[in-house]
Amino acid sequence: MSTAAAASSASREPMLRGQTVVVIGGSAGIGLETARCARAEGAGVILAGRNTATLQQAASELGALSTAAFDANDPVALAGFFEHLPGPVDHVMVTAGRPYYARLADMDFEQARRALTASAMVDTPLSASLLGAGLDERRRAPHHAADRPRRRTGRRRRSCSAHHDQHRPDRRNIRRRRRPATPRRTLTQASSPPTTLTSAATQMPPADPGTASRRMKEKMTTIKLHANTSATPEQFIAALTDFGPGRAELFGNSADRYLQVHDRGKTQADVTEGSGGVWERLHYDWSNPTHVVLTTTDSNAWGRNSGHTYDFTVNQDGTTTVDYIAVREGKNLRGRLLEVVVATVGKSVLVKAFRNSVKAIEARAESHNRAG
Repeated sequence: MSTAAAASSASREPMLRGQTVVVIGGSAGIGLETARCARAEGAGVILAGRNTATLQQAASELGALSTAAFDANDPVALAGFFEHLPGPVDHVMVTAGRPYYARLADMDFEQARRALTASAMVDTPLSASLLGAGLDERRRAPHHAADRPRRRTGRRRRSCSAHHDQHRPDRRNIRRRRRPATPRRTLTQASSPPTTLTSAATQMPPADPGTASRRMKEKMTTIKLHANTSATPEQFIAALTDFGPGRAELFGNSADRYLQVHDRGKTQADVTEGSGGVWERLHYDWSNPTHVVLTTTDSNAWGRNSGHTYDFTVNQDGTTTVDYIAVREGKNLRGRLLEVVVATVGKSVLVKAFRNSVKAIEARAESHNRAG
């Protein structure tokens, strides 16, 4: 950089003064360099990444506002990060993940597929998290009067050159070509005769009341999972309907701070649960000891056609087969984005969470058996 350019850069006002920049993957590489540039332009930075040690080192160098260590491929952790931000942010940059390079003859196509889906795994939940945090609805006033957009007036600037005015064409003598007037159609001409409408209506086949419902269900995302466990159906249902503190240890998507029991009976309950900025009010029904139904009655993301079912089958060897079905219907933009994640790259996260729940319930059952 020349001396004149450096002096000009030093004399101007920083472009990002008073703004906050979030960099996901900001502990090294392009993310760290972006954070450096943002700090140089007067912004406060929040760094996120997986490696706690490198995050702390980068934060010490830049004087970061805060840091967060999590895996950006986990949509729940990503949503939780934005939900717990101390204040609004102005910019978000994502540099998490690395591209996959290989010769075609040596390419590991499974690894290439994971690299391609990693971007959607981060970007789609990220958009949903930003919408949930209300960042798209912010209406901040400009920091300075100079930042406000200038209105253009209708005045034509006069030329300072008489020579230029001399050769300017006199538009008063130019005749504009006009299109020939087209006769305006009346409402009667634009419309079809009533008899035609009546005839078309009578020729239509009778409507099937179940057609709309079937089409709606076909559009919804349905996830089916299966597992064998040493816990009995009674032990599994006891854990499933235990709404006390520590429920998150059994079901990771049910954080204690979202948990609220509205009503509870012998075979039913009305409970609000959630995590990562997404909550869901569910009606539990375990009146059938081998078939538990959870129906969504309200949510900030899921529609009323959403829900969960658990079916239990006792095998001859004493184990229990658990068939779990989750139906997800996004009722708004955030829900539809999350529905896309669940149907594609997010299914692996659900599989992992389901397996962890089964293992935790088994450990709880074994502990109760030893105590009894």
